[in-house]
Amino acid sequence: MAYHSVKSNSKNSENKLIGTSLTDKNEPIENIKPIQKFNNIEGCRVGVLAYCTMLTGIYGAQNLVDALIADGRFGTVTLIDGDIVLPTAQYLLANFDSVIVVTDSTCSIPTPENISNSAANALVGFSQGGGGIVISTFSFSTCIGLGDAIFAPGFSPFQKVDCFNAFNGGVVDLESVGPAPICQCIFNGITGPVNVNGFFYSNYVTLSPGATLCATYTNGLGFAAVNSTGNIIGLNTFPFYAPDIENEQYRQIVANALLCVCRQKPTRGIKFSSLLNIK
Repeated sequence: MAYHSVKSNSKNSENKLIGTSLTDKNEPIENIKPIQKFNNIEGCRVGVLAYCTMLTGIYGAQNLVDALIADGRFGTVTLIDGDIVLPTAQYLLANFDSVIVVTDSTCSIPTPENISNSAANALVGFSQGGGGIVISTFSFSTCIGLGDAIFAPGFSPFQKVDCFNAFNGGVVDLESVGPAPICQCIFNGITGPVNVNGFFYSNYVTLSPGATLCATYTNGLGFAAVNSTGNIIGLNTFPFYAPDIENEQYRQIVANALLCVCRQKPTRGIKFSSLLNIK
């Protein structure tokens, strides 16, 4: 089984409660109340977009939210239950400088098209408006991933993969990190082994035309890539998984990626020219 065997096709009662606390489908998008928000001074505003995923627990989105808050380099960190809220590009542009999108199978297999297509269209509009995006698994999957729009030329740096085309991540090969400034940005400050423990939480991805491969796993499969315009990063990993987030090097890569594509310069962020003021 390529995906989380502990999951069902509907969110557990706890997740339903958290999701409906955000907004009702009939409520105006501007009235969304974030699950959690952390304020800093003039930092990058980050959205964690969780589509058909757990919100709490070992696979929960809150694990990444907590890690980004603890990182201390962001202005706001906001968790959006995407399949409940269905945020638009306009909403994302008004509230975030960069977002990370994660998908999974809690809605159904396959994900309803209104959810996957809404997510993809919103991300395309956000990107075209200058927003930065980090796309992670299982967003690349044909059955529980994003809609086709984000896989059009120039957007996602990784192409779509077959539904259950997944593998154990293993170890990120730091010697494979490319020289491109944004690749160096993603791995700035990473010095030790980066073990990705997620069981079948990575996909057999293929690089999109024009994209740059930034790093691979030691098995040679892609781990990180960036699109031709440098505002969309693909991370071939599931960043909500608690055992991975507990690895300092792993969570710094995810945080770095969000800062690297941030559309405004964070007060404590990363400059491509120096790559020195990471923390």
